[in-house]
Amino acid sequence: AFTAYTTRVVATPGGSSAPIAPNKKMILLVALLLGLGIPFGLIYLFEATNTTLRGRKDLENMSVPFIGELPAAFKHRRHIWDHLFPNRISDNPEERKIIVKPHSRNIINEAFRVIRTNLEFMRGKNESGTVVMLTSMNPASGKTFVTANLSTAFAIKDKKVLAVDLDLRKKSLSDFAGDAKLGIADYLNGHVDDFRSLIVHGINGTSLDLLPVGTVPPNPAELLADPRLGELLTALRSDYEYIFLDCPPVEIVTDADIINRETDLTLFIVRAGLLERSLLPEIDKFYKTQKYKNMALLLNGTDGGGRYGYKYGYKYGYKYGYKYAGYEKEDA
Repeated sequence: AFTAYTTRVVATPGGSSAPIAPNKKMILLVALLLGLGIPFGLIYLFEATNTTLRGRKDLENMSVPFIGELPAAFKHRRHIWDHLFPNRISDNPEERKIIVKPHSRNIINEAFRVIRTNLEFMRGKNESGTVVMLTSMNPASGKTFVTANLSTAFAIKDKKVLAVDLDLRKKSLSDFAGDAKLGIADYLNGHVDDFRSLIVHGINGTSLDLLPVGTVPPNPAELLADPRLGELLTALRSDYEYIFLDCPPVEIVTDADIINRETDLTLFIVRAGLLERSLLPEIDKFYKTQKYKNMALLLNGTDGGGRYGYKYGYKYGYKYGYKYAGYEKEDA
C-alpha cells in the first residue's frame, strides 16, 4: 500500500538574513536599566540605613530654640565607608582655624553673623558680661571651631570678648594661644593668684582675648567644682561683654554640668552626619527640664544645599521673630 504526500511548496522561503541572537537592542535596554537602577538603589540604601542627623529638617519637631546653622567650612574627601559608617567623623586639625574675617561675605561668615545677631537678641539688655557655654552630645561636633570663630565674630564688631578653654582634658582652644605654659588650670589649683596675667591678648590680630588651659590637671572635675571658678567668672563679667566657654561634651564627663551653674546661656552644638537622630529627644528633654540655662541649638556641618542641607538665606531667627538684615546695621 502506498500513500502519496500531498504537501506542496506554495512559496519560496524568505526572511532577513540577520542573526536572531544576541538581541543588541534588548541588551542595551537591560544595561540602561541596570545603570540607572543600581546607583539609585545604593543611594536609597544609604539613606535608609543612615541614622544620623542629616540637616535642619530633622530638627523641625524639637522644642529647643534654634539659633542658627553652619555649613561645612572644610570639604573632606569622602569614601564609600563614610556613608556606611558616618560616625567615623573625627577631629580635623584644619577645623581649628579662625575663618571669620572682617567684611567677608562668603556663606560661612554670613552664617556666623546671623548666629551673632540671634545671640545678641537672646542676651537682651544685660548690664554685666554674658557667659556663654558651648557644649555638645558628641566629641568632634565642632565646639572649638565654633567657639573660636563666634568669639572672633563678636570681636570684629568691637565687642570686648574673652574665650576660655574649659575642656581641661583636650585643651584644643588653647592652641590659638601659642605656647602659653600657664592658664586657668593653674589658677584653679592655686598655683597662680592673678588670673589676668594668664590672659593672651589680640588673638588672630583682633581684639579677642583667650584664657588657655595651661597645665593639664589630673583632676579636672574637682578643679571646676572649686569656688574659684565662680569668683573668676564674676570678676570677668566686669571686664568683658561676652565670655565664651569651650566645654567638654555632656555625655562624656560631668564637667559641663558643673560649669553650667556659672553661665547665662548654653549653645548646644549638634553636627550633621555625626549625631544619632535617636538622641534628639534626649536633647529636647534637656531643654524641657531646664537642665542647662537658656539653652539654644546650633546645627553645624551641613552639606550645602541638599534636601536636608544648608540653604543660604534661611531665616535663622525664626524662633525670635526678626530678620538678620533688619537688625544689624554694621558691616563687621
